[in-house]
Amino acid sequence: MEQLDEHLSSTNLNTPPSFMQLGITFFIYFILLIFSIVIYTTIFETFGLFSLLNQFQDTIKFPIRPVLLLFVLEGLVIFSNYYLQGRLYELFHQSISKAVLIPILCWVIIIGGTFMYDTYQSIPINLNIFIRLGTLLGWYGTLCLIIAYYFQHSNRKLYYSLLFLHWILYALIFYFTF
Repeated sequence: MEQLDEHLSSTNLNTPPSFMQLGITFFIYFILLIFSIVIYTTIFETFGLFSLLNQFQDTIKFPIRPVLLLFVLEGLVIFSNYYLQGRLYELFHQSISKAVLIPILCWVIIIGGTFMYDTYQSIPINLNIFIRLGTLLGWYGTLCLIIAYYFQHSNRKLYYSLLFLHWILYALIFYFTF
């Protein structure tokens, strides 16, 4: 009888999460992302930092605005992705591949659906669009890999150094691509 009680009370470790758990996780993720973007835009507009960045960029002749905006954008995405990937890592029983591929697939569906819907209306199809979308997805994919690597190994120094290297590398790529 005790074996039956143990069997009925324990959960199977290979069961996938429920649709409700995934739905709530993505809902909170998008709320965090939207909330952080609204706060970022409010702060930059309230204090006039966009015009200040343009003035610095004109006087110094260095692309301060794109580099700083990429840094802030990466911070916002790291903040919300850290929650999403941590939750997916727990829900899928510490599966790194699922914690990385599900957010990437989500954004591919969102961007691809938007691009396919708007293709015949206003966006001219050329190679630059695919290069830019590929660069964005590469940026997001490597960011997801860095965050998932942190969940697996929990090495803060390596995590922050990889994030800094990622920011420098993609600041240069975004500067030349966009």
